[in-house]
Amino acid sequence: MTCSSSDPKGNPPNFTIPEPLINLVRLLAREAARSDFATRCNGEDPEVDHG
Repeated sequence: MTCSSSDPKGNPPNFTIPEPLINLVRLLAREAARSDFATRCNGEDPEVDHG
């Protein structure tokens, strides 16, 4: 009977994400959050019950 280790074998893949792509993703996430916040603050969400 043999024991197998759960440790990864070899090196993990080495890749880099270009900085402009990271900045674009951050910008899109920020704009999506602003839009969501504005929608909630304007009372356009039909699930909000103020009464």
